[in-house]
Amino acid sequence: MSTPTAVATPSEAKKKKSGRKKKMNQYTAKTADPHTLYQEAVQCPEAEVKFLNRIFKKKFGRKPDSMREDFCGTSLLCCEWVKNNKKASAIGVDLDPKVLQWGVENNLATLKERERARIELIESNVMTAETEPVDMLVAFNFSYFLFQKRAEMLEYYRSVYRHLKEASENVNLSCPLLPDVNMLHVPLGLVLSKHDTHH
Repeated sequence: MSTPTAVATPSEAKKKKSGRKKKMNQYTAKTADPHTLYQEAVQCPEAEVKFLNRIFKKKFGRKPDSMREDFCGTSLLCCEWVKNNKKASAIGVDLDPKVLQWGVENNLATLKERERARIELIESNVMTAETEPVDMLVAFNFSYFLFQKRAEMLEYYRSVYRHLKEASENVNLSCPLLPDVNMLHVPLGLVLSKHDTHH
């Protein structure tokens, strides 16, 4: 699923945004949109982008330009990523076409055309999705908890490693299946060399 073209114009998006506060006060269990509620309750893309920029710059001495978000859902983080940096590009990967389309209609539609052009959305399994190498690959909000076995988690780590520009990049995951990886910023190459018996 490449960058969609059937999106609202910037003027239409502004009209939607202007009525947001009023709609928020009218939410009920019957009328509320679950995707909107999730974004309001769980996500803070501004803080997430600031965090990602900070840890990357600390390690590599520069701001990251390219980012891939696995389990991207409504692509809210991808949108904030390209808004924050005029050179930035984002790839969002998710299995659910309906959620991706919701993101197109409600999040990408609020962006300027040149910002939308720097986002690519892919409907795919994160384990098999093939994309260009990026500066950072992230998975937020415990989405990776669906991997219930060590072998699955390690296979996902291998996929992450293959799609990073820097072989020494740190993985932004907390992994309960690998106790010694239960922290942020663990060198991914070290994790694989210690746990991976296939290589």
